[in-house]
Amino acid sequence: MEAIKRRLDKVEQHSSNLPLTCWCKVVPIKVLCFIWMVAQGRIPSATTLQSCNMNIERTVCGTCIGEFECADHILMRCSYVRLIMNMIFEWCGINIKEFYDVGEVLHFVASWGRCPKKRIKLLCIYYNLLWNLWRIRNDRLFRGLSTIICRCTDNIKVLPYLWLKCRVMV
Repeated sequence: MEAIKRRLDKVEQHSSNLPLTCWCKVVPIKVLCFIWMVAQGRIPSATTLQSCNMNIERTVCGTCIGEFECADHILMRCSYVRLIMNMIFEWCGINIKEFYDVGEVLHFVASWGRCPKKRIKLLCIYYNLLWNLWRIRNDRLFRGLSTIICRCTDNIKVLPYLWLKCRVMV
């Protein structure tokens, strides 16, 4: 597994416009792989699938119905997502600026603060935030389920604690 991570990091270093993925051992591998795909801009959003010549009925966001559904919109610019993200960062005690794409936030989180343990905790929280936003979007799109914002934020707060507790970092 370490060899794969080193190889992926070398690929990322060659393309300077991609954000560096922090391979935190606390975070489950499926979440890390998702974050890597997000950093690469390769999650299957409606606009991405349409650019691959797939027949997509709707390419606008199903939540805010205001913009095209691209990776940055799903995980950053949607009004629903911004509300959740602001609540989580406020809970962490971090004043955030306006971020325009996922790469900016990944860079911010990966270089935040001076304490490595606090940075790892923030990475866990933010990676879980992205993972949960993706799951909520898919539940809404494929199962017709809607999620209450307070339930979503509670899940985002609890799961990283369990990851850290199981890895004895709390």
